[in-house]
Amino acid sequence: MDDLITSIRFDLEKAGVQGISHYTKKLRDNSNSDVFQHLLFEGRAALMFVEVGFHVILQEAPDLALKFNGEQIYAEVKHFKLKEQDKVDDKKMSEPGDLLVPYGDTVQSEGKPAWQQVYDEAKKKAKKYKEHAPYILVIESSSPNCIEESDIKTAVDMIDDDVSSSRCRELGKLNGILLVSLNSYSLRHMRNAYFYPTNKPDVSLTLVLISLLNKIRSG
Repeated sequence: MDDLITSIRFDLEKAGVQGISHYTKKLRDNSNSDVFQHLLFEGRAALMFVEVGFHVILQEAPDLALKFNGEQIYAEVKHFKLKEQDKVDDKKMSEPGDLLVPYGDTVQSEGKPAWQQVYDEAKKKAKKYKEHAPYILVIESSSPNCIEESDIKTAVDMIDDDVSSSRCRELGKLNGILLVSLNSYSLRHMRNAYFYPTNKPDVSLTLVLISLLNKIRSG
């Protein structure tokens, strides 16, 4: 574990990321807990953003402060994986296509499909979103078929509906969801990261920032 922490610290320092000392301390303090994998993703996400030109600061809340040519954007990150206790036997599957396996790394979520959990996560983090600044949610899926592209699209549609109907105006601070799927690489598109913008953000992303987010690759 120490070698892994040392390795990612080296990569972050080489990339010019700020806030490394506090971040690596959190990694060490949580090296024997389930939180470690989530924290590890924060560092990997930071490196992803550096690759396309962002200046990145790792911080407590929000997780990442990103800047490009004076334009500020913030990101919250979340790691999803298939939990051992949530796996279901094939015999328990009812109809083909039914999603019976719940996902997530920190919360028990029996019976909730992946798109619902992504939406719930966006809504839960909405209170942390800063005013008057673009904001994105970064989702990492590290289990095969854990989170699909269609799940993100469904979650974004629900967010847009909530903002349009004023059911949850706080979600208007969210500009979109970036899906990073570690086990699903598209040879056709040469990528495994996809940005899905919301349609009703309070503060719009500039075309330059959208272009950078669409250039993100992982792995």
